[in-house]
Amino acid sequence: MSLIALRNLRCSIDDDAVLRGVDLTIAPGEIVGLVGESGSGKSMTALAIMGLLPDQARTTGHIMFDGRDLCACDEATLCHLRGAEIGLVFQEPMTALNPLQPVGEQIAEVFMLHDKMTHADALDRARTLMDRVGLKDIPATRYPHELSGGQRQRVVIAMAVACRPKLIIADEPTSALDVTTQAQILAMLKELAVENKAALLLISHDLAIVASMADRIAVMKDGAIVETGEAASFFGSMQHPYSRALYEASIHRPRRAAAPPQTPFFIAQGCTRLYRKARLFRPAETLRGIEAVSLTVARGESVGLVGESGSGKSTLARALLGLDPLHSGTLILDGVPLKLDQSSDRRHLRRKVQLVFQDPYASFDPRRAIGWSIAEPLALLDAPPSLAAQSEMVAELLRQVGLSSDFATRYPHQMSGGQRQRAALARALIIQPELVVLDEPVSALDVSVRAQILDLLAVLQEKTGVAYLLITHDLSLLRAVTDRVFVMEKGRIVEQGQTDHILAKPENAYTRSLIAAAPDLAAIVAARRSA
Repeated sequence: MSLIALRNLRCSIDDDAVLRGVDLTIAPGEIVGLVGESGSGKSMTALAIMGLLPDQARTTGHIMFDGRDLCACDEATLCHLRGAEIGLVFQEPMTALNPLQPVGEQIAEVFMLHDKMTHADALDRARTLMDRVGLKDIPATRYPHELSGGQRQRVVIAMAVACRPKLIIADEPTSALDVTTQAQILAMLKELAVENKAALLLISHDLAIVASMADRIAVMKDGAIVETGEAASFFGSMQHPYSRALYEASIHRPRRAAAPPQTPFFIAQGCTRLYRKARLFRPAETLRGIEAVSLTVARGESVGLVGESGSGKSTLARALLGLDPLHSGTLILDGVPLKLDQSSDRRHLRRKVQLVFQDPYASFDPRRAIGWSIAEPLALLDAPPSLAAQSEMVAELLRQVGLSSDFATRYPHQMSGGQRQRAALARALIIQPELVVLDEPVSALDVSVRAQILDLLAVLQEKTGVAYLLITHDLSLLRAVTDRVFVMEKGRIVEQGQTDHILAKPENAYTRSLIAAAPDLAAIVAARRSA
């Protein structure tokens, strides 16, 4: 018997069909994984179940939940069901939480609304629930901005399961988390679902996560479910071309030749970056962002830098780019130590080393056309080319990264995530740097776009000889595109070596914990087939 059944669910917004006859059932206690790329309709399906679609949305069909049709329910009934019987874990907890209210109060509000508790009793229950979801050492008086991404996600999960709902919907609950935090969040979600005997709808574009968690898998494309099957046998019996394409993209490794050994041209020696944290009525506290870090990159080489959130990866990247001052240590470029307190050396460093940000949308000026942003680094040259020459260079770079020249006149909001990431690569490459720092370049992209970007990086490296420093928490990405890897923990390099060797035979306990926490789709599929 199904707890929830979607029958021929259709939804359109301003004459655009976003859901096209969705049929999906979930039984009590069952975990169903809903996979698909951005725009496939996954989140719209979740919002339809919750009754949170935009006002202009028009729906037909049925959403049968525990014997009632949610499509026919009024707002008062839906308000009662939300939180009490259906819990939703949002993809981005920072936007889901109230920034002006302590997290304990936000959890307590659920008990006050649905269980009619007093404020004091609700706060007591909120504290107990925070302990249950792994926030035992976090005061309930903390605000969302005072928590890490993983801690905020735990707060959102606590709010979703507070009233022991019959159905939990988790919409990309780990997309921005490092591998160990991701593993903890997924394990906790599964444990809470089992403990509460709740059904779980897990929405994700990551097939490895879904394969490790789900009892059944449903693949969504263009607003419709194109294939479903039991998770244990699904990947061995996929029939739809889109399902097979998703699987191939998930395990894709670009063709690239390992870089031959060369003398490093970029060297960081003993780099330390300190921060001073002011404290009320107490002496300021000194925090170490990175401590005595040394790192080398040779021409044409791909080097990986991996670690959990807060390990110091991005702090090191800013220091290597001269964006943050070093308290000690030296940066050496082409055999010459750099004096970053001198503008000429900073300018020389940025001429040779460029950065591709994790979020290209935030890194582009929304008021400027993409062509202007791509050409901006040309100002670092001693003799910038003419405007006509700049336009030609921008057009050529756009073609190299797989975009047509007319993208130069588009604005960031007129492009998809993958297109913006390609434009970010063009901007980094336009002054022909020797090293490009890639900060989580594909973490927010769909698997097919991810595969395209990885192929593009390999092709550009082969053509230009540029070196890459890849900052990531994705171990499968390291395996696919790097020659060497540095593992970072608490601001220090704890292990380094050839990528294949480190991933196969890690010596450091922290490295082993990262590898154990990272989901490996091929290994998961093989294990489920043999189970």
